[in-house]
Amino acid sequence: MRVDDAYLGGERTGGGPGRGSSNKVAFVAAVELREGRPQRVRFDPVDGFSFAALTPWARRAIAPGSCVVSDGLLGFEVLERLGYTHKVVLAPRGKAGTEIEPFKWLNVVLGNLKTALSGTHHAFKFAKYARRYLAEVQYRFNRRADMAAMLPRMAVAVMHTWPCSRRKIVAASEVKT
Repeated sequence: MRVDDAYLGGERTGGGPGRGSSNKVAFVAAVELREGRPQRVRFDPVDGFSFAALTPWARRAIAPGSCVVSDGLLGFEVLERLGYTHKVVLAPRGKAGTEIEPFKWLNVVLGNLKTALSGTHHAFKFAKYARRYLAEVQYRFNRRADMAAMLPRMAVAVMHTWPCSRRKIVAASEVKT
């Protein structure tokens, strides 16, 4: 499995630049490879990339005994502490770093995610909707090999879900009283 830190969002006028922007949502991107090809992805919003934020993510997202490859972000050292095999590959800066073999597919998936986002949504409230958007892209990617089963699978999921009021589905700021 390959993991990387990523952000959705951009700078707002008057907001902080770079990773400190108030419009950015941090998430962990993980890609499972088999025979050098991506099989499944996982996108999980996190509060940051500290040990405290990544510990619950790792316990929830990574199967025991997994070998995880990362770019050496300090927070990913939590993987070794939790007993996973953690291999660090230091990537060169710039475009060359996105094309090295260990991270090639991870960067392709992240690039496709962000391209789809900017092509579909011209104005996007990242803090509010990032979790839903990431879940939708993850669902479609993980089921892309069996398109015929996607709709029946979704129908089964809907049938097993309890009814939900509009107030629970829509963000509180959008509910009109």
